[in-house]
Amino acid sequence: MTDGEEDDGPPLVARVLQFDRNSGELPDDYRDSLDQGACGELAKSLGSYLQSFASESKVLADVEVEGNRISVGRDDGTELVIAIYGPEIFEITRWPNPADAVEDGSMRFDFAPELESEVAVTLARRYVVNGTIEQENA
Repeated sequence: MTDGEEDDGPPLVARVLQFDRNSGELPDDYRDSLDQGACGELAKSLGSYLQSFASESKVLADVEVEGNRISVGRDDGTELVIAIYGPEIFEITRWPNPADAVEDGSMRFDFAPELESEVAVTLARRYVVNGTIEQENA
């Protein structure tokens, strides 16, 4: 390590999950051209829905909304982050519990980019109930 560098922990390794899109291709600049107001309102709405869903499912989940992002934390130490870039453009990142995350010297996390709303909501609900975005018995 040289002067001014900090040890940021183990290297990150993403497991990218791809899903088909039915609503067409995305523009290359969709992250840069987002409508903060509309995406923020959508994030608030989805955040409220996920909090209600967690309560109905009798799962302790901490849902926070900031701008176009939703963070859902579970009592197992995992976290789901949903970024909204448009009505049919979502990205989901599932972070493991940092205490359990290091495998072979790397921190592995799940990333699902360019999701349509139906898929994003399904993955978020799955995370709230199971702590994972993977389908069980798949």
